[in-house]
Amino acid sequence: MSESMVERRLRYIERQKALGHGVNVQFEGMKPQGQGPVNRHGLPSVPVDQRVVENWPVLDLGDIPDVSLAEWRLEVAGLVENPVTLTWDDFLNLPQADDVSDFHCVTSWSRLGNHWRGVQFKTIAELAVPHSGSPIADRVTASIGVCTVSPAGGGDPRSLYREVDKLLYAAKQGGRNQVIARNL
Repeated sequence: MSESMVERRLRYIERQKALGHGVNVQFEGMKPQGQGPVNRHGLPSVPVDQRVVENWPVLDLGDIPDVSLAEWRLEVAGLVENPVTLTWDDFLNLPQADDVSDFHCVTSWSRLGNHWRGVQFKTIAELAVPHSGSPIADRVTASIGVCTVSPAGGGDPRSLYREVDKLLYAAKQGGRNQVIARNL
């Protein structure tokens, strides 16, 4: 069986300590909270204060925008090397990926084992390429919860995308209104 993310992270921390590097790990020595079988990250599949649902609860304000697929656009602009505007057809022609993962809503429900297919965020980010002169080129902001990741002394943007997922999940594992701060 392959090593879980938690096991890899713990091995990395031990290696950093052995090298004499400072490691500030908020959850060191703590047992992951939650319940259910472990997920692909080696953590309980249901975070603290969540209930499992089989359906998709509908949460909206009743105001559904009417946008035809012919008019739909995704614009990636600002401090990027390659501003991009994609039509619906352009978007669908980007590489698609399949995934099975859990969904944890901030309104306290979780739906486990969801099958997803779609365009990964990194595919869109790689099209635009953050501008090297941008003061935020080394940050990734995810709007499911809000998490901003800033590497200490630069870093590979692709590793930031992976770290965002880990930090959002770690915050959720701790219960509501959690803030996780970590230097990368």
